Amino acid sequence: MAIFLSLLIAHGQKLSKQHHATPLNLADPSQALYQGLVYLQQSPPAELKTNQPSDILLWAVENWRITRLQNLHQIDETILE
Repeated sequence: MAIFLSLLIAHGQKLSKQHHATPLNLADPSQALYQGLVYLQQSPPAELKTNQPSDILLWAVENWRITRLQNLHQIDETILE
């Protein structure tokens, strides 16, 4: 089963470069992955922030809960700042 998710910001706009979304800080990929999981309401443990990206992805695969997205219609984009 494939799920496609578009994240919406204020005024129902899709989170994208076209709408001038703040880009991810790729200088710290661990932080970017961690924030992405927070943004998607997956509740990663705080100690995961400093782990290697591969460890964060492994945690994400093992702990992904699609049900946490069921009532998610719009997210405050300031969480990415």
